[in-house]
Amino acid sequence: MAANSYKKKKQEDPIEVKLVLGLLRGMWWLITLPFRGLSSDSSTKKRTAGSLDTREVAARWSDIQTSIGLGGTTHFGSAIVSADKLLDHVLRQKGYAGETMGDRLKSAKDDISPAVYHYAWQAHKLRNRLVHEVGGEVVSFEAKEAIKQYEAVLRELGALR
Repeated sequence: MAANSYKKKKQEDPIEVKLVLGLLRGMWWLITLPFRGLSSDSSTKKRTAGSLDTREVAARWSDIQTSIGLGGTTHFGSAIVSADKLLDHVLRQKGYAGETMGDRLKSAKDDISPAVYHYAWQAHKLRNRLVHEVGGEVVSFEAKEAIKQYEAVLRELGALR
């Protein structure tokens, strides 16, 4: 019977060790969290505007807001597509890698707060629905919300003030 209790004890040790190691790893992750992104490696640095002309972006953004203010599904759809193109332009100018707008947006994930990153995807999905679905239309509240989402992303990327 002593041999059986030894086997049971031996089987429990790996679980306890895994638990302790997991807790230690979690604590290490929490301790190092504030220091992440301080590396001099260029892949972890936030990108700067570089050749981005913020006046051009502001002028285009003004046109988009005018379009959304005109109302009607045609203007709403046009404003959303234009805002998506403008965001894509900003992502390209800031040097984010990717073949498509979605790829570039994924590349920018570390430079955008999680909430704003989510906004960007929601707005881009609405744009995709408009462009790719037959009879894809948008109502005013959806369009206005998407425009706000695009604006938040552009502001966070430093393209709008």
